Amino acid sequence: MNDNNTVSVMAAVPVPSLWQQVVSVGRYYWPRLQSQVAWYAISSLVIGILMAVASHYEFGVSYGLLTGVLSLMMIFAPIAFARYNSRAMDITVPASWQAKSIFMIGYTAVIIPFVTMCLPVLIEIIFPGGVSLKTMMLRMNPFGNDEIPDWVGMLLSTRLNIYMNGVLPAMFTLFFVVTFRHNVVTKAIVWDVVVGAVVYIAIMAYTVVHLVHGMSEYFVDRVDLEPSEIEAFTDSMVHDMMLPIITGTIVGYVVTTVVMAVLIVLKLKKRQI
Repeated sequence: MNDNNTVSVMAAVPVPSLWQQVVSVGRYYWPRLQSQVAWYAISSLVIGILMAVASHYEFGVSYGLLTGVLSLMMIFAPIAFARYNSRAMDITVPASWQAKSIFMIGYTAVIIPFVTMCLPVLIEIIFPGGVSLKTMMLRMNPFGNDEIPDWVGMLLSTRLNIYMNGVLPAMFTLFFVVTFRHNVVTKAIVWDVVVGAVVYIAIMAYTVVHLVHGMSEYFVDRVDLEPSEIEAFTDSMVHDMMLPIITGTIVGYVVTTVVMAVLIVLKLKKRQI
């Protein structure tokens, strides 16, 4: 009789909707995340002001470094999920793996980028300057403003570069956070550095190999070259390499981000069981 009553009571308890579970996950993690959100908002305001000053006075190097800081803030944001070595408690949160996946990926790919980029973007709109990542890159290659394709110009925008350079590595960080059981923070940072180094070396290797191959074809049996010919060769090589590198990078970023999101979901699902 008592067993039947217990079953009836359990059956009568409504199952929270997916959205309610996502909210529950957010409430569980919020004590860890609120200080990060606050500091990120304050830091982004300061960085946005410094970027506006650097852009106004055309301090290109400083401007580029500041955009890198914004990306780094995104990259290491998921480490907040790993604080206090609370993996056991995280697993027992009364929410489905779907809800945990939505919140953790949403926080990493949407909330943190919004907090990090909102104020700098607003400041840039209100106080536009003469320097941006696009203008800096155009000065380093033979494309003229009238020659560069519109879609390439869009991909060279400061906002998109900050987002892409921050979110994809952040997805790796989140994957490491939900994967490792011990020394999560240290391991996540180390593996972030390893992955970043491998990607950088791969891009540089492609560039060097392509450049050496082009030089071997262009300079074979040619000894006496005018400086103008060498400059023309350099411009043509950069022109030929830039579009494939940009296109390949964008495609690689999108595909890898989707793959990492899937791996994170699968890891959370496995951990939940």
